[in-house]
Amino acid sequence: PRPASVVVRTATAFGGGAETGACLWDAGLCLAELAAREPWRFAGRRVLEVGAGCGLVSAAVAAAAGPAWVLATDGVPETLANLAYNLQANALEPG
Repeated sequence: PRPASVVVRTATAFGGGAETGACLWDAGLCLAELAAREPWRFAGRRVLEVGAGCGLVSAAVAAAAGPAWVLATDGVPETLANLAYNLQANALEPG
């Protein structure tokens, strides 16, 4: 079963230029809330999150909506490590 809520680890910085990917952004919070409130918008669809940062949106969509697949990307190694951590913490498998 998928989690009823999503948890993500954030920080002021992970180093290596990961400062922007280590925090939550208002737009991400709005999209995560939309996924929880209107999961039908994402159900069965393929979802790509470019610059996923901590992965809140990807995790929220995967947890709430049952998309066909979700691909979360980022360009900073430290951010990707935290993204993988957050996906695993929400019982989602990073690929």
